[in-house]
Amino acid sequence: MADADADACPAVFASRHPTEQELISSYLHPRLLLATTKPASAGAAGGVPSFIHHADAYAADPAELTARHLPARAADGTRAWYFFSPVRTTTERGTRRARAVESGDGCWHSESAVRAVVDAAGRRVGHRQFFSFVKKREEDGKRVRTGWLMVELGVDNDAASASSSNELVLCKIYMTPRMPPPSPPSAVTSSAATMELMPRVPPPSPPSAVTPARSTLAGTT
Repeated sequence: MADADADACPAVFASRHPTEQELISSYLHPRLLLATTKPASAGAAGGVPSFIHHADAYAADPAELTARHLPARAADGTRAWYFFSPVRTTTERGTRRARAVESGDGCWHSESAVRAVVDAAGRRVGHRQFFSFVKKREEDGKRVRTGWLMVELGVDNDAASASSSNELVLCKIYMTPRMPPPSPPSAVTSSAATMELMPRVPPPSPPSAVTPARSTLAGTT
């Protein structure tokens, strides 16, 4: 049933997911440049690839957030959600980032230090950091991982410093392969036919019908 649900979920199809270097160089850098040169065109519909959404990735539980947006689905069946997201700080002029959801029911927990992202020539184009979404168990208050993961990608310049309230990052959110896929979002009504990520590939064809020797399902004819 999980595979059938995933096939029924509207999605942006692509041969593969973009690499971290591609996400920074081909999408985040141009988006930041657009915001600098043409602020009026840098809104949710201006110059933004259709598979990247504008949303505060830290404001809501990822299960709720992803239910409101189309995922990008690669040919191998893996799904991920991409967001241009503002970065909030714990204080107005602070440098510490706020990664707890607004409801207080969970937070993004750092799983690694900030790492450099380099291009094919070895030049640094930005940085990345990995997070997992955790919640507290009611019975003992212990933090437990939910299976939701996030890669936060940023650029290395003064305009996107951690102290800036205008900093924008690109977040890739997905469910760990060790967990079952989430149910298809019912709130998404946009047509996947209008979305483009990379060279579009059709969903895999259903397997050819095979007549079993003996059916074991009750009620079959």
